[in-house]
Amino acid sequence: PEVPRPKVMEQVAFENGCTRIHWAIDAKRLDTHNGREVSPQFDIEFPGQEPQTFQLTIYPTVQNDSKHGAGFKKAKGRGRIELKCVSNPPPGLPEVGVRWRVGRGSFAKLPRGPVLHNFAERSCCGLSKSEQEWDFKSAVDESKTVMVIVEVAPKALVNDFPPDATALQVPPLTRAVSLQLRPLPPAPPDEDPPRPHELRPPPPEAPPAPPPIEL
Repeated sequence: PEVPRPKVMEQVAFENGCTRIHWAIDAKRLDTHNGREVSPQFDIEFPGQEPQTFQLTIYPTVQNDSKHGAGFKKAKGRGRIELKCVSNPPPGLPEVGVRWRVGRGSFAKLPRGPVLHNFAERSCCGLSKSEQEWDFKSAVDESKTVMVIVEVAPKALVNDFPPDATALQVPPLTRAVSLQLRPLPPAPPDEDPPRPHELRPPPPEAPPAPPPIEL
């Protein structure tokens, strides 16, 4: 049976100020010559600030300078993620932490980050060059989509992101561990068989009482 596809965009806002974005990308987009894929826009509200509009973009890893050298097909589904603030944030917008993940369930990659960033100073945020490349194609799940997850939190909570159920889902038997029971080795024969318990003779019977003496 065909696995239902998740929503293209889902957003969860937590009471502590953290925001989690799930963006499901059709796996077919990773076999095109496109130079980027862009998510729908969404708003993130920072504590004490007006909501700001953001957008996610994935870019393929550039292979060469030819006409299709910068497409996803040429990059074999590898690329990077960028979070961009497309609105005009105020100068007082606080610095935030951004964490990145790709895939869900048994296809989930380990999270990267968090990266501290100030969107008032620079509109785009991404990982460093040494860790920015993701293998999107290997994270395609049974729904034929790849999930891109970005979490944004106040600076004080960058090490306390809320747990995400999609990172804990494991399909049945995917990570099952089979236990093989080996037979126990035979016990070594006893050199000296155990001796039977010694039987003690019964105590001697008391001698009969002497007959009474007649006077």
